[in-house]
Amino acid sequence: MNAKNDMTMQKCELEIIFLAAKARGFRKPTLRTEDFIFSLAPSTGKNPDAVYVVDRVSKTYMGKIKNNWFQPGQDYKDTPENRTAILATMQSPRAEAMKYGLQTGSCSICGRTLNNKISIFNNIGPICAEKMGFPISIPLDTDSTDLSEIDMDMI
Repeated sequence: MNAKNDMTMQKCELEIIFLAAKARGFRKPTLRTEDFIFSLAPSTGKNPDAVYVVDRVSKTYMGKIKNNWFQPGQDYKDTPENRTAILATMQSPRAEAMKYGLQTGSCSICGRTLNNKISIFNNIGPICAEKMGFPISIPLDTDSTDLSEIDMDMI
């Protein structure tokens, strides 16, 4: 199967979120998942504003996402698991970010350990959530010390 044909989307939510984060001043949007790291290419590079896909473990370049479709690199292995993982992130980056946080206990954006009540509850750090434009929820039993990292406009 041709990865180009199978991995085309009408609207790639990941590209939209990364470009919006960049417009808000987040210099290098990145998102980690169980298998891959997605990062925004520089505007001045060879692939301006493409989303690079790298294997999380080996750090091997797998390809890029540009204009709503995934363009595989030479080291990409076209398996159902890889296709599913990349498409899931293209379609639902927030859900994949939260899934990573739940699985690893680390923020999928910055990689830091989730250690305060709000971060753990949302499976993503509140500062990173704000940078990416992801809404967060506040647990009912939250006190003022837990709210110190939160911009109340993001709730």
